[in-house]
Amino acid sequence: MFLSPKFISQCVYTFFVAAVFTLITGNTLVANAATPSVSINAPTSSFVDEVVLIDGRQSTGFSKSPQSDGRPSVTIDYGDGFSANLLATGHAYRAPGTYTITLTLRGTAGETASLQRTITVSPVPAATSSNVQTLSNTNNAVTNATNLQAAINLAATRNQVEQEIVLPAGAVFAGPIILPTPVGGKYITIRSGSLALLPVGNRVGPSSSSLMPVITAPSATTAVQPAIGTITPAPVAPPHHYRFQGIHLQKNDETKRSASLMNIGTDSGGGQTLLTKIVHHFIVERCWFDGGASDSSEMTNGLRIYGNSVSVLDSYFGEIRLVGTGVDAAAISLTSGQGPYAFWNNTMIATSENFNIAGGPTELNSATISNATTTSATLSNVTNLELDENIALPVGGSYNARQSTIVRSINGNTVTFDPIPTAPDNGGTAQWAATPSYIEFRSNYLYKPLKWWPKHPTWNGVTYQIKNLWETKFSRYVVVDGNVMENSWVADQGYAIALSPRNISGGESPAAVVRELQFSNNIIRNAGAGINLASDDYGLRATQGTTDVTFRNNLFQNIGTNFDTTGAAHMLINLQNTNVRLKRVFLIHNTHDNGTPDNSNGMITDFGDSGGADESMWMNNVHQHGGYGFRSNFSVTDANSNIRRFLPDGGPAVWNKNLIANIGSANYPDRSRGIYLSGEWSKMFVDYSAGDFTLVDRSPGKNAALDGTDIGINVKALNEATGSAVNGQSSRSIESVPSGTRPRRVIP
Repeated sequence: MFLSPKFISQCVYTFFVAAVFTLITGNTLVANAATPSVSINAPTSSFVDEVVLIDGRQSTGFSKSPQSDGRPSVTIDYGDGFSANLLATGHAYRAPGTYTITLTLRGTAGETASLQRTITVSPVPAATSSNVQTLSNTNNAVTNATNLQAAINLAATRNQVEQEIVLPAGAVFAGPIILPTPVGGKYITIRSGSLALLPVGNRVGPSSSSLMPVITAPSATTAVQPAIGTITPAPVAPPHHYRFQGIHLQKNDETKRSASLMNIGTDSGGGQTLLTKIVHHFIVERCWFDGGASDSSEMTNGLRIYGNSVSVLDSYFGEIRLVGTGVDAAAISLTSGQGPYAFWNNTMIATSENFNIAGGPTELNSATISNATTTSATLSNVTNLELDENIALPVGGSYNARQSTIVRSINGNTVTFDPIPTAPDNGGTAQWAATPSYIEFRSNYLYKPLKWWPKHPTWNGVTYQIKNLWETKFSRYVVVDGNVMENSWVADQGYAIALSPRNISGGESPAAVVRELQFSNNIIRNAGAGINLASDDYGLRATQGTTDVTFRNNLFQNIGTNFDTTGAAHMLINLQNTNVRLKRVFLIHNTHDNGTPDNSNGMITDFGDSGGADESMWMNNVHQHGGYGFRSNFSVTDANSNIRRFLPDGGPAVWNKNLIANIGSANYPDRSRGIYLSGEWSKMFVDYSAGDFTLVDRSPGKNAALDGTDIGINVKALNEATGSAVNGQSSRSIESVPSGTRPRRVIP
C-alpha cells in the first residue's frame, strides 16, 4: 500500500512543550498556546532507496514564516546527514541503519519544541536461489523478450517472497515488456547480471553500456509503446513493488519517434481513473534512459510517472529531445499521483523541461455545497478528501484563486478551511483532486547541451523546442536541494525554473496548486532568467493561489544577457501577477550574479502592474542592481518605491540586510535595512572568475546578516550540498567510479 497521508497510521506521536506543563495522561503533556505542539507520522521501518513519507502536518502553533533573522521555523532532520524545512517530505535513505528523525518547530517569538523518533532501514532482502531466475542470451531480441516476459509473469505469481530476474549484460530484449499486478507484497527485482561492477550509489552513464542488458521500445512499429510499462488498461488492483537495476532502455529505431522509454502507471485514457488504481512502490536505480545518438532522434519522455512511492536513483537520462515545437520533451515527467517521490543523483538532459510535474489528477472529486460560510461548509460527500488538501469553492458560479483555501478539519460531511473572502455558493460544486506531493529532488544534474543553442559555435543545426530546466504546474511539499542546473537560453520559454499552477495544461482542475516548495543549496547557472513564479494560471483558468515558496542559499550565476540576446528577461525572479497576489515567498541568503557587471538591461525582479507577494521576506541576499533592480510599470527605476509597494511589510521583516551592487546609485530603502555598494562587482568576491562567491574580508557584508553570518550564500554549505551533483559519485560508495560513468560537463 502506498504511503499517502490518508493511509499512514503506523506510528503517530504528539508532544506538547511549554514553560508550564499540565499532566493530562501518562503520555501526554499540554502546552500553553504560545509554544508549538509537535507531531510526527512516519513508518518505523523501510528499505534502502525506498521513499517514505515523514509527516508533521498535525503539528500546530509554529510560525508559517521564517524567524525574524531568517532562520527556518520548521526543520526535519532525517538523521542521515540530510534535512528539510517543510512539515512533510518524502525521503529515501541511501544506506541501511537505524536513524533518529527530529522535527523542530519555532513559534513566532522563537519558542522551540522538538520531537524525535526512529526508523530502521534495511537492504531489500536478496531472493533465495529458488526465487532467482537467471536468463541467458539467445541472441534473438524477440526470443529474449518472450523469456523475460514469462519470467516476470512467473515472479508475479509468487512474490510472497522476494523475486529476482537476472539479465545478461549485452543481451537485447525487444519491448514492450509489461508489468502485471503481483499477488504478494515483496519486491520483484529485474537487474543486470553485471550489477556488481556498477558501484552502489554512483551514477551510471553511456560508458556503462557494456555492463547492462538492453530493453528496447518498439519505435519502428509504434510510437506509443514504451520499452517497459505497467499493464493497460489499468486493472482494479494496480501493479506494485518492482525494482530495476542496471538496465539500458533505448529505441529500436532512431529514425522514429517514441513517446516514452518507461511508463510507471498510465493516464485516465489507459483506465487508471481511480486513486485505488494508482501503481505504487517502484525503485529505478542505476539505469540508462537513452534518447539516441543521432541529433534528430526523437523521444517525448525518458520516464513518465503516474504512480505513488516512486524512487529514481543514480540514473542517466540522455538526449531526450524533440525536433521543432508543439510537444514538450522531458527527461522525467511526473504526471499524476499523490506521493511520496524521491529523485536522487540523476543526470537529466532534455530539450523542453529536464524535469517536469504536469498532467492531471487520476480522479477528480466533487460535491454539492450547503451551509456555507467563509470558514466551513457541508458537502454532499467527502470521498478522497484529506486534511491539508486544497479545495476549490465557487462564488457566483465561478472559481477564483482569491478563494484559494486548504481543508483543516473533516467532521462527517462538514469541513472547515482557511478563511476565504466570500462564502461559497450554496448548491455550488466543490472540487478537489490529488496533487503530486512529498517530493525529494537531490543531487541531480540538469543541463541542455550548448550544441542545441543556435547562437553557440557548436550548434548542431537542429532546432528544438527549448524551455525550462525545472518546472511544476501542480505540486505540494517539494524539496529541491543540492542540485546543479545549467544552460537555459531564451527560446520557447525563458526561465531556468518555472513555478506556475495550471488548470488545462497542468492540474486539470481549479483545485490545482503550487505550494510548500523549498529550493535550497542549488547552483543555477547560465540562463536568460532565473525563476518564473506565477500566483495562478494568469487568470486564464481558475487554480488555487501559489503560496509558501522558499529560496535559501542558492547561487544564481550568469543569469542574464549572456543567455538572452532578445531582451526578453534578464531577471532573477519574475513576480508579475495579475489575478491574485502571491503569499509567503521567502528569498533568504541567495547570491545573484548576472554575469555582466555593467549590464544595463539586467534586473532583480519585475513586479509589473500588480505583482509582488504578501507576508513575505527578502533578506540577507546579494544582488547586482543591473539597469533596473526592482522594476515595475509604475516606477521603472525607483527600487525603494517598488519594494514598499509590492513587498508590503506584513511579517517580521520583508526587506532587510540585502547587499546590492548599486552601480547606478538607484534609490533603495534606508541603510539600516540594506548595504549598497558602487564598486566593481567581481571584486566583491574571493574568486569571481572561479565561481567562488565568498565575500572578501573587507566587505561590509561580512557577518552583517540578521543571523550574524555573511550576507549572501554560505559557499561551504553550497559546495558540500552540490559536490556530487555533476560527477554523480556518492560519498557512501567504497569503490571508485569508473571514469567513463561520469557525465560530461558542457561548461568548462
